[in-house]
Amino acid sequence: DYTTAIKLDPKHFKAYYNRAFCFDKLGKFSQAEEDYKIALEFQPDNVHVLHHLGSLIEKSGTQRLDEALSFFERVLQLDQSYAPSYNGRGLVWDKMQKFDAALKDFPKAISLDPVSYTHLTLPTIYSVQISVVAGSLKK
Repeated sequence: DYTTAIKLDPKHFKAYYNRAFCFDKLGKFSQAEEDYKIALEFQPDNVHVLHHLGSLIEKSGTQRLDEALSFFERVLQLDQSYAPSYNGRGLVWDKMQKFDAALKDFPKAISLDPVSYTHLTLPTIYSVQISVVAGSLKK
């Protein structure tokens, strides 16, 4: 149990990271965010923690999109081949209605990891393109 591991070793990075992941999957988002941030204190350049924080914040709505974006951008500064963060950043751009930026990030995610992202990202790309066309028709 990760909580027990943390009690035994309060500086156990993997216990915080894994417990945060579990909290996230259980829908306990504030607890997940807290544990991810503690894990980040131990490994501030860990792309997995940074990415999961970005994803967690992106899923929480539109109030903190700039913060989510900053996590994804930090990941991509550290590792330009990290496909999940291109996808995550594309989702943020889409929510911000910055469709040109989204349409750059989604194909990049697919090119880096076609097996994981083609089926997830193509419908979003089409949705973004529809939004762009619909917006131009309103003008």
